[in-house]
Amino acid sequence: MKDLYISFLFILFTLFPLMASAQNKTESKDGFKYDVVENLQGGKPTDLVDAEDPGYYNSFVGPKNMTKIHIEYSDIHSEDGKDVFLEPFQDDEFTISSNDANYIINGYSLYFTAIDDNVSIEAADGTAVTISTGDTGAALTVKNINASSSTFKITSDNEGYLHFDLAKSNVYFLKKTSDGIRTIKSQTSKDNKVYNLQGCRVSSPQKGLYIINGKKVLY
Repeated sequence: MKDLYISFLFILFTLFPLMASAQNKTESKDGFKYDVVENLQGGKPTDLVDAEDPGYYNSFVGPKNMTKIHIEYSDIHSEDGKDVFLEPFQDDEFTISSNDANYIINGYSLYFTAIDDNVSIEAADGTAVTISTGDTGAALTVKNINASSSTFKITSDNEGYLHFDLAKSNVYFLKKTSDGIRTIKSQTSKDNKVYNLQGCRVSSPQKGLYIINGKKVLY
């Protein structure tokens, strides 16, 4: 019975905290750090430009309602609510922002294909990509933004259409902290000293559950 009780304590104090920390761990992938990633497939255009011309919008919102992409003068076009096209005016600026006040954007990768004109796309940090008609497309990838919003500019000679490939487009979000600073847990030095569950040093441990280097260990 005593051994069963010790096993129960081991599961309660060791495995459960590890499971909880794993659920809250900030992930890293392809240079992005994120707590939530939103793939834009299933997102929809919003903010109708003209009620009499229902295919054209000023904004796009992701399927989790976390990402919002807005343009002031150009159009986001969708006839079926699935395939989305951008019709940028010369040097019009797009704003990509977090639509959730609890999260900031760490970065994004937006995939486009040129339809009837060569285009260049440049983000606020200088990251740029050029897409030629007939190409399979390319992604504008921007990392380490760590802000609530960012901008990018699309330039085309004849204001041609761009296909916005939602299935290949992702936005990476970090959860805000109370002070705006994300901390990284430091590694503690190991001294291999043994303590009981009350925090008292034990020089000759017997069979049972102890704390060594900050971790619970079953002897």
